[in-house]
Amino acid sequence: MDAPLSHYCIYIKHHSYLTGNQLSSDSSDILIIKGMKRGVGVI
Repeated sequence: MDAPLSHYCIYIKHHSYLTGNQLSSDSSDILIIKGMKRGVGVI
């Protein structure tokens, strides 16, 4: 990844918010929000 973050998009699905495994982990949107603030597009 050599381009600025604003040149990339991330694909969000229901597991994107998990902080660990899908059976026993918490969920968090902090990393997604941080990426959006830095110009990453979200699909």
